[in-house]
Amino acid sequence: MPEKKQGMLRMIKNALRSKKNCYEDIVHQAETVISQYITIRKNEIIGTCYKKSRMLKFVLWGLGITISVCVYNLIF
Repeated sequence: MPEKKQGMLRMIKNALRSKKNCYEDIVHQAETVISQYITIRKNEIIGTCYKKSRMLKFVLWGLGITISVCVYNLIF
């Protein structure tokens, strides 16, 4: 008997639950896909900028050492 009550209770809950429109589901899925795409593109852009800035820092560091060595050799 308790199984039937549980089944009836589930049926009543399903009947009273608000239904989602198909349109809202499609809009939600589209928003999710767009936000994931934006996140991926943002991470790619940040990654390439980080690589460029890392290379630039390395070049500037090497240039600084080269200038320091040249100045040191001119003084002594």
